[in-house]
Amino acid sequence: ACEPLSAYLSAILPWAAAAGASTVFLATDSAAVVADARAAERDMAERGGGGGSGPRLRFLTVMTNVTRHDGSGGGGKEAPEILDTLLKRRFASGDAAAIARSHDGVLAGLVETLLLARC
Repeated sequence: ACEPLSAYLSAILPWAAAAGASTVFLATDSAAVVADARAAERDMAERGGGGGSGPRLRFLTVMTNVTRHDGSGGGGKEAPEILDTLLKRRFASGDAAAIARSHDGVLAGLVETLLLARC
């Protein structure tokens, strides 16, 4: 399980102030952490910065809605489509928009993976 965003804010805020950063990439697969980030953004906007004197941050995320499948078939959730099958189907269709979505999704996934590997 991921730590809540609050566990990291005390380190992020001084770093962002010193670096002059206003945007932080948030690498997470947790919907709760993304919700915490949106709440922190609203709180910083209301207070005029992070805790009154720090920076006002914006959090960027790649994965904002992660669906998990437990393999049981219960709960009305179908198993996700295997990526290889999806990509083959999209490329075989020749649909340029679908191919572009595939490219964007794979690229975003690679960036997310590389950033998570640095943690």
